[in-house]
Amino acid sequence: MAAASAVRLIVDGNLGRLARWLRALGCDAAIHEGRADRHMLRRAFLENRIAVTKSRSLAARPFRGRLILITADRWDEQLAEAAAALELSFDDRAILGRCLDCNETLSEVKKIAVEGLVPAYIFETQAAFRSCGRCGRIFWAGSHAEKMLRVMRSRIPSRLP
Repeated sequence: MAAASAVRLIVDGNLGRLARWLRALGCDAAIHEGRADRHMLRRAFLENRIAVTKSRSLAARPFRGRLILITADRWDEQLAEAAAALELSFDDRAILGRCLDCNETLSEVKKIAVEGLVPAYIFETQAAFRSCGRCGRIFWAGSHAEKMLRVMRSRIPSRLP
């Protein structure tokens, strides 16, 4: 089983929701905007990334790297399919460690630094915050994070100690 944080992917733009879930899992998942074509494969090769696509025609092309063809239509089934193909394990230390929008690794920030930047209720009820150095977005482990964790645990095997 591979740790998600060690996996570098390039995901075709048609799988944007899957890419966000893979980021939540801890994967470095760049999104290739535009058509899934030879440019995506070239980028995957140059950046040493695994290509992830739904395009059967792209999957049929010769490629010197690794490519995973996703066949499922629903995002949750796509997540399970990608996790199985990548042999990912659920790792509590890596999850929710990347910005869901721009793929950057998040940094821990002191609570006082986010005062006035998050809603007052969130500031009062949350103890830990992370921020994205690229887009400035602030993250915390609210109820949405708990839901995401339940989904990931149901779709991805746990890493054994």
